Amino acid sequence: QAARASILTGALTSGLALLGLGIVAWFHRAKGGPSWMLPIALPLIVSSDLWLNARPFWTYSEPPSEALFAGDGITRTLQETALPYRVIDLSDTGVDTYPGASLMAFGIPQILGHHGNQLHHFNELLGGKNEWRYLLTGRRLWDLFAVQYVLLPSGVDLGAQLPAYADLALEFDTVMTSVPTARGGVADLLARRDPVAYARVVPGAITSPDEEAVPNFANPQSPLPLDRVVLLAPDAGIEPEPLREVPAALETEAQVTAWAPGSMTIRLDPRLRQDAYAVVSENYYPGWRAWADGEPVAIARGNVTMLTVPVRAGTSELRFEFASDAYDRGRLITVVSLLVTILLIGVPVIRQRRHRG
Repeated sequence: QAARASILTGALTSGLALLGLGIVAWFHRAKGGPSWMLPIALPLIVSSDLWLNARPFWTYSEPPSEALFAGDGITRTLQETALPYRVIDLSDTGVDTYPGASLMAFGIPQILGHHGNQLHHFNELLGGKNEWRYLLTGRRLWDLFAVQYVLLPSGVDLGAQLPAYADLALEFDTVMTSVPTARGGVADLLARRDPVAYARVVPGAITSPDEEAVPNFANPQSPLPLDRVVLLAPDAGIEPEPLREVPAALETEAQVTAWAPGSMTIRLDPRLRQDAYAVVSENYYPGWRAWADGEPVAIARGNVTMLTVPVRAGTSELRFEFASDAYDRGRLITVVSLLVTILLIGVPVIRQRRHRG
């Protein structure tokens, strides 16, 4: 009853639209109207009818830049921080700090996204899609993924429910507190006191199936040292030298000197004195390519989901680039299909005009 007037108006406009389409079709068929009339009139009349009917039911919200995606002290601080780094924000698990794509809108990288399209190996390592059991039971995975910042709703103590959040003060400093967010709440920003490396050079490797590798990272008490050994997937195509004992950590550090989505440059300082493996806190995916001092090197999946490359002694720089052959093929097919469609529509029209001329 409340929508009676809108329903009657909608029925009337739809009837008039149908009548208008009938007139256009009759004129085109009986009078031989121009060939462009029907293709233009049909979407114009239909879309006008839809707009008139939907208009009363629309609601208008504030501009995103003034509402959900409005900046605050925390987002400005993180935007000014040099990449790469990661933030852990639990909005995806129900602790509503920066919901949805809020952080993505500011170009702030987080370990958990909002769309649910994560890679299979990433989901397995973190404890299951949308469950993240292992991510929330300890901070070992935070180290693996180079989590440098934690976002929390002010006044909320998660330590009793989520073991990974217990005793955060041991490793993190609270740098901002009670910051009003666009969502209407208040949030705290914690920063890691001693940042973990985004890339590591490790001296040893072991081939390990995923079902055996995952517990080595999921268990907070695991003795596997992240800076000494990398666990390679059986399909990595790399046969590591057998290890009789856990090797000592290398003096060489991997420093990210340039970073952008799909592109990284890493300096090894000092140069490697022995063969080793470089492990980067980025998800492995077909399309990644790597070069060591300008020479192509094999790239593999290590630590369940990480980019891993074998590095020869003496190497001083690594470069990574992502370029998807599948995407390039798809784009080419789209362009060719578009050109064929234009030809199929345009050639008959040109011929018809020439015939009439």
